[in-house]
Amino acid sequence: MVKPILSVDNLIKHFPIGKDSAVYAVDGVSFSINEGETLGLVGESGCGKTTVGRTLLRLIEPDSGKVTMGGIDVLSLNSDEMYQMRKRMQIIFQDPFNSLNPRKNVVQLISEPLLVHKVGTKNEIRQRVFHLMETVGLTTDLANSFPHEMDGGRCQRIGIARALALNPEFIVCDEPVSALDVSIQAQILNLLQDLQKQRTLTYLFISHNLAVVKHISTRVVVMYLGRIMEVAQTHDLFSNPIHPYTKALLHAIPNPSLRKRESRIILSGDVPTPVNPPPGCRFVKRCKYACERCKVDTPVLEDMGKGHMVACLRAKDGIGGII
Repeated sequence: MVKPILSVDNLIKHFPIGKDSAVYAVDGVSFSINEGETLGLVGESGCGKTTVGRTLLRLIEPDSGKVTMGGIDVLSLNSDEMYQMRKRMQIIFQDPFNSLNPRKNVVQLISEPLLVHKVGTKNEIRQRVFHLMETVGLTTDLANSFPHEMDGGRCQRIGIARALALNPEFIVCDEPVSALDVSIQAQILNLLQDLQKQRTLTYLFISHNLAVVKHISTRVVVMYLGRIMEVAQTHDLFSNPIHPYTKALLHAIPNPSLRKRESRIILSGDVPTPVNPPPGCRFVKRCKYACERCKVDTPVLEDMGKGHMVACLRAKDGIGGII
């Protein structure tokens, strides 16, 4: 049996915006990631997926919940212990330009994690940086270049090299290709896959682009307004989506085929606010299958078979023509 390298249990993060109000960014999220796999985390902008990724690494402190990395409770670590844990957990940010200090050149940017953690002598660090540059596809003649002198693809390769510098086991990829041209996206995705095979890396891959997630992910988690709607193996999710929201997301993927495609699912109603959301299912106002129970009872993830988990009252009851 494969043992999860990272487990998340009932993770909650609410952002207060007044005396009695809060944004329910992450509201009871639970999942696990196995060693060497890529877990895709998808959903519309504002669903809380980036907050999940940053909370796992404690770049944002959660309100409650449990995050276990290799048997260690990450959220209980003090500052010194978390300093050591950061060698094992890293992040690749979405914006390749704003995530880099414009005053530092390539060597300085990549060597920064090594200097912070005091890994090696000055000469060893420099050699390590050149090796990392070669690993991510950067030529050494760029060593003294600054971020503004390079395109987005090269800047993101710097970000990947920084994330790899301390030989981590787990990396949060926070929409690492969304700011890049399509041709460059393919190069970065292939690089991430190659690095994963070479180093047995585990990824949490956050994206709103389902086509990208389908290409790179082993399993997929679908989020909506701070909660998980569906979890399944990638092939199973794309071939047999169960939750109405997942179906709508898949229908939004552009289809270049000249053949007549089935009728598209278009969501009606406005996106609910994440501020003090009402009880019941978060998707209830936009779901054509919703019933009175959906307005009151909060659905929990239920196994529909072969690890395909769905948080939908109608799917669990087997009514409404959802399955």
